[in-house]
Amino acid sequence: REYGAFLYDFYLSLENRHDDEIEAFLWSVEFQSYLAWKYAFRDALWAIGSFTFVLAYMTLHTQSFIVPLVGMYQVLLAFPLGYFVYRVIFQISYFSEIHIIGIFLAIGIAADDTFVYIDAWRQSLQHEPLRENLLHRVSWTYRRAANAMFVTTLT
Repeated sequence: REYGAFLYDFYLSLENRHDDEIEAFLWSVEFQSYLAWKYAFRDALWAIGSFTFVLAYMTLHTQSFIVPLVGMYQVLLAFPLGYFVYRVIFQISYFSEIHIIGIFLAIGIAADDTFVYIDAWRQSLQHEPLRENLLHRVSWTYRRAANAMFVTTLT
């Protein structure tokens, strides 16, 4: 780890020299590993920040902390299952940084679906018979929101 950090500092010092006659290329396993962990940590902070922002915004919109929390938890649970299907069932070994971007996409889709469902839930209050029977209200809400959620998830 320390050797990778040393190589990184050395690389930055070479890069800042502005010498047109010398061009330096630096590569080693330690350097590559150091950079991978450095940028993975930075990107993980962005993912945590995005998750926190979306959770806060959803909490404000839904006026509930539990509903958005469960929605975001489902997103996090989907990744190990998706990776299992990808790696074990389809036996695809290729995995790169671009796959990690999927978490941002999934958080956005989950937030959008939650907004659609909550709006349909609020609309169900306008129908008198639905107020009395929770099972009918949930059923009506799901049927009302399902098509919109399918379209937003698909696109």
